[in-house]
This record gives sequence, C-alpha cells and structure tokens, in this order.
Amino acid sequence: MKQPRILVIGAGPAGISCAHHLATQGHRVTVWDRNSRVGGLARTENFQGFRFDVGPHRFFTKNDMVDELWTEMAGEDLVEVDRLTRILYDGKLFRYPLKPFDALVGLGLGTSTKAVLSYMAAQFSQSTQQPAHFEEWVSNKFGAVLYEIFFKHYTEKVWGIPCSKISGDWATQRIRGLSLGSVILNSCLPFLNKSGNVKSLVDSFKYPKFGAGQTFERMAALTQVLDGTVCLNRTVTRLQCEGNRVVAVEATENGRSISEDVDFVFSSMPLATLVNKLHPSVPENIQNSARSLYYRDHLCVNLIIDKKVVFPDNWIYVHSPQMKCSRLTSYGNFSADMLGTPEMSAIAVEYFCFHYDDMWNADDTWLIKFAVDELESLGFITKNQVVDGYVCREPDSYPAYHLEYRGHVDSIREHLLKIENLSCIGRGGMYRYNNQDHAMLSGVLAARNYLGEDHDIWEVNVEDEYLEEKQLPTPVHAGQPGGNGRPNG
Repeated sequence: MKQPRILVIGAGPAGISCAHHLATQGHRVTVWDRNSRVGGLARTENFQGFRFDVGPHRFFTKNDMVDELWTEMAGEDLVEVDRLTRILYDGKLFRYPLKPFDALVGLGLGTSTKAVLSYMAAQFSQSTQQPAHFEEWVSNKFGAVLYEIFFKHYTEKVWGIPCSKISGDWATQRIRGLSLGSVILNSCLPFLNKSGNVKSLVDSFKYPKFGAGQTFERMAALTQVLDGTVCLNRTVTRLQCEGNRVVAVEATENGRSISEDVDFVFSSMPLATLVNKLHPSVPENIQNSARSLYYRDHLCVNLIIDKKVVFPDNWIYVHSPQMKCSRLTSYGNFSADMLGTPEMSAIAVEYFCFHYDDMWNADDTWLIKFAVDELESLGFITKNQVVDGYVCREPDSYPAYHLEYRGHVDSIREHLLKIENLSCIGRGGMYRYNNQDHAMLSGVLAARNYLGEDHDIWEVNVEDEYLEEKQLPTPVHAGQPGGNGRPNG
C-alpha cells in the first residue's frame, strides 16, 4: 500500500517532535527547515569550537510524557546545573528569586517602603473590571513602584511597544501564580504571604552538555534512521490548495525551486506567514488578520572572551533602561563542554528588535563593537579580552501579544481548521509564547491526532500559571482527549 506523503514544516522542538513520533509509529515523514541546523529557536550553533544556543534555554516541564521523551533523547549527556540568575537594575545585581537582605540593600529602605505602600494601595483599590493592558494588570496586582522597577523597562525592551499597548494575556500567562512581584514581596516582607502559597522557582535544572539543540539533533537523527527525511536550508514559498486540502508545497533551496505533492502537512512556520503562503489566497478578512499579527525579532551577539569567569550567572536580565541589551548569558556556566577552550568564556549579548530596525540591519562588525562596549560599560570585560564573535539573527522569535491579537488569531484559526489536512503546531505556528516543552507537546499531540486520537492542540499552554514552577503533585496535562480540536486522521 502506498505510504501517505507527510510533510512537517519546521525542525524546531514542535516539528521534530511531531516527525519523530510519526516515524516511531511506522510513518515515512519529511521535514523541511529554513535553517542549516535543526532545533529552531532551541538550536545550538558551533563557532570556532565554542557552542552557543540561540538565547539561553533551560528545559522544564510539568508533563511526564514530554519529560520522558526529552530525557530519553538527551541520554547520558545530561548535566545537573545549579541555577543562578540575576537582575541588573540601576547598577545593582539582584538575585532572582530575590533574597530579603539582598533586596533590601539593593532597593534601599526608602524604595522598599514605597514599594510596600504602593502594593497595599493597589490591593485596597482593586477593580472588578478586567485590566485593559499589561501595565494596568501588573500595577493593579503589585503596585506602581514594583511595576516601574521590575516590569516596565525589561518588558518594553523585549516587545518594543509601551506596556499600555501589550495585552493583559501576556501577564496572565507569564506572571500569574508566581511572579517577580510576589517573589519580591515574599522575600522582603514574608508576613504579606499569609497563605504560604507562593510557589518556588526551579533552582537547578538538567541540560544537555553540548547545548539545548543536542536533544533535537538526536531526535532528527533517529527520525532519519526510521526512514524519515530532514531537509535543511529549504524555505517554503507556497502551499497549493484544492478545495479544503493542501495538495502540494513549494520551496526554494540554494536558489533552486522544489515542489512536492503532500497528503498531510504539519506547519510550525509563523502563523501569519502560513496564511500568506496559501494559494489560492484566503479571504480578505483573513489576510487583514494576518497583516495585523507580527513577531518580535531577536539577535544574539555571541562572543569568545579570554576570561574564565565573566560573571557566575547562567544569565542576567538587564532591566537598566540605559542599556539596549536585554539579557547576558555565559554558556560555560551551563556546561563546560560548551567551551572550546576551558580558560575562556562563551558570552551572548541579546537584543530584541524588528526586522526594519537599524539594529537588525546593522553591520555585524558594528553590532559586535556595540555589544562589547555595553559589556565593558557594565564592568564585565575589557575590549582587549575579546577574541572573536559573530551575530546570530533569528526572525519571528516572539509572537506579539498586542491588544488586538487574540481576535485575529481566532479568525485565522477558524479558517485554517477548514483545511482538512493541515495542522498548526509550535510557538510560531500557533502564535503562542510556548516554551520547549509546550512546543514539543503540541507536535506530539498533533501527530497523535493524525493517528486517530482527539486532542485540542490549541489548549496546550493555556493554564494561567507561571511556567517555571516546580511540578505539582497532580500535574495538569494540557491537550487531553475530549477537546474541541478535530482529529487529523
């Protein structure tokens, strides 16, 4: 019997997990990815023997199935890493989660007092109305002082728009349950946490010793052993539809055009991009919704530094508004095997921007100099310690939760559900800020739908809980059978 022609677009955590699961069930599957390495946003790149992730990645999940899959793929190369993360604000480094003495000394008695009074005022003036935006959500919950110090500047760096233009959904998904504000209050003033239910952050984690991408490289290799195909440097240009089905997908690879007939497509490409690639074109209202969605782009200036310890942290959040960088990472503090030379450091300086910004389009030499200048101004290095560096640009990294995004996503989703042999997965494909585990789960559940199960993929990562809390006694597995999603068999 003829094997169905299954195509997975994207070899990130969602796409490669989907392909691997189908391959283990005896299906021949093909994966296309625009990058030269698998892993998507979780890939690891090698530069002169030093390894750099595309931004720091620390795997954590509350889902047993995903945890077992990830651990199996990492195998014996997992190392236990003690977490040290700090926040740089106003020239001071605060441990995250904050410690009482550290926070009091850092903020000072006057600011700490203002923060408490602001917090108490917010609690006494709670409104029954739903907050209109991120700024209102955080200020209502934690007070204006904590919002200004620990939320506003970093959030606006990441998203590139005022917090008053960001949907409250972002706060609900990333802050509710365990937040920076509640950690501050619990650390500095534990009497305010009378219920004792502030959850603790993960203080150690497992990490593949050769980088986050190692897990997905192994998954891709096993998929190929099971008669799957992984094609890199291949960019999708069109999905040809007839009626309610995709019948062929076109792409370019190294300047040549490729077209393959398909029976089923799993897509983790950015949702708005997918809409624009459909042919014939979708209705005008769906095109308008696609045009209304956008992603925040992300670039890393990766540096080899001739200094054994630049800072002891895994990464540092740079909240200081004077600095353009958002996050600093030292990959040797994840695993010594990330370093080509043990006495040196692999440092990433991260910037968030849009593809039309001057920062995104700047010359690599200029970007490296700019990042080095910021590191030096912060006191971490001197210029003569820089051995070499390169720039990694990653477009469409963060789906923007602007005020109107939800309605546009819903409209596109409803339209795409009419296409019988198309399933959207992953962060980009679902326009949802998924971590690695959520992306993997969406890919596996989509594969299981194809095999005859019934999971609502769009219910993955909708729980209103902080995503780094320790596993609860009875974990909630998102996407259980019985959801509203159609089976994709």
